[in-house]
Amino acid sequence: MAPFRAARRSRPVLTPPKSKFTAARSSFRPRAAPVSDQQVAMGGRNVRPSIHRIGMTMTFQELRRFVTVRLALASLIALSVATTGTFAAAKDGLPPISLPEQYESNTGDGTPVSNAPWWSVFGDPQLASLIERLHAANTTIAQARARLAAAEAAARAGRASQGPFASVDASATSVQGPLINAAGESGNLYSGRMNVSWEVDVLDRLSGERAAERLDASAAAALLEDAKLLMEGRVVRTWLSLKALSAAQIDADRAVRLLQEASVIMQRRRDIGQVALQEVDTAQSRLKAALQHRSDLQLSHATAARELGFLLGETTPIFPAAAAEPTIQLPQIAAGLPSELLVRRPDIAAARSHLMAADQRLVSARRGWLPTFGLTASGGAASSSLGQILSGGAASLLLGALFSIPVLDGARQKARIAGRDAEVALADARYRETVLSAVRDVNNHLQAYNNCKTVLSHANEQEQSASSMLAAANGRAKNGTIGRLALIDVEIMYIERTSAQIFIQTICYHNLADVLQSLGRAT
Repeated sequence: MAPFRAARRSRPVLTPPKSKFTAARSSFRPRAAPVSDQQVAMGGRNVRPSIHRIGMTMTFQELRRFVTVRLALASLIALSVATTGTFAAAKDGLPPISLPEQYESNTGDGTPVSNAPWWSVFGDPQLASLIERLHAANTTIAQARARLAAAEAAARAGRASQGPFASVDASATSVQGPLINAAGESGNLYSGRMNVSWEVDVLDRLSGERAAERLDASAAAALLEDAKLLMEGRVVRTWLSLKALSAAQIDADRAVRLLQEASVIMQRRRDIGQVALQEVDTAQSRLKAALQHRSDLQLSHATAARELGFLLGETTPIFPAAAAEPTIQLPQIAAGLPSELLVRRPDIAAARSHLMAADQRLVSARRGWLPTFGLTASGGAASSSLGQILSGGAASLLLGALFSIPVLDGARQKARIAGRDAEVALADARYRETVLSAVRDVNNHLQAYNNCKTVLSHANEQEQSASSMLAAANGRAKNGTIGRLALIDVEIMYIERTSAQIFIQTICYHNLADVLQSLGRAT
């Protein structure tokens, strides 16, 4: 302990090994030039700090060699770790997913999916106008559009952050009284300075984050298309239901009028004793059921109209201009190959972009061990007179280079890499789930559509049979073969079968919309 104390008290000057050069250098020790007050105000001049060593002897050359070797060793370790992590994180492609060669309910024959708007198959000009209003005023689409704008702005901000940054500082100081200010006397001091900094991404340390931000913007664009597709499907189904309900209301009103007439006839016959009270009660029950059915249709019709107005961003309900029921020939859809979903479905495109963005962030996290390089420049001037700040003031210029490399971070970088790796696994699972869900949806909707067409063919046959029976009953009624009650029964049967046929047809239209929507749109 004694040598240590002695060395600390005396603070000896360490000298390099004796030579003719070191002897001359140790004997000549120039005094430092005085620093003016203006230079002090500008930050002073660069003065090399002295290094005090306690209890050891080391030359400046040995110290420089020691620091250089340690930094080089740390750089090599970081480069090897980061490069290994980069190649380990980079993916050769998307995860393989086993897709079937064709859909389960796809016959392969029929109308292929075209590049035209999918709702054009219904041939309704009012529907096309509603879709245009939907794109302009729907709140869900507006939110998706805002998220896309935010993602694009974040990508632009990320690109801008890698460029040079410049700032200008200016100050004015006034000191009065017995104190002496930085200008050397009581008075004013004006200074201005410009700073420029730039983090040079020599080793692509930040490129992964920038690529991830661009992929986030691509995912937001795909989600916007997905929101449009979902809202288009809701508008199409609501509009078709609204038109079917309008047609069903006409049939319900007609049925109520016929049953009211039948109830009156039955009551008259009851009064003269031709029918029993039970038959009158049956007629009254049928009338009450028809009235309740009409009330339910009116409620459903108003609800659908309000839903359509909500989808179009309006507070008032929207009703169809004409009450005619939609009549189209249901096509046979050729769904194509399941692999085509990967390029047609916007939700799959969004999941794919999210997966690639997560992978790029993992690459960037593993490159966190790489060193950072920065360039800085600063220049300014100061003067006691504002007019002479550029000509007669004290000026300074500083150029610097920054090299930084993490050496000890308490396993922060390791935890960050583990978190990014978990995000990749989550995005991979979501991508697989989205693809599998898309194939499942197409299979389900195709099967439901084909089954509905079979049911609709039976309903059409029953409606045609009821129409023939009604025509025959009208002929018999004109000849006086059957009475009014019998004709009313035939008309009620025809109305019931027609209403059933309309609702089954509407369900088939919904299934057709589901099929076309699940197949996505062409990109």
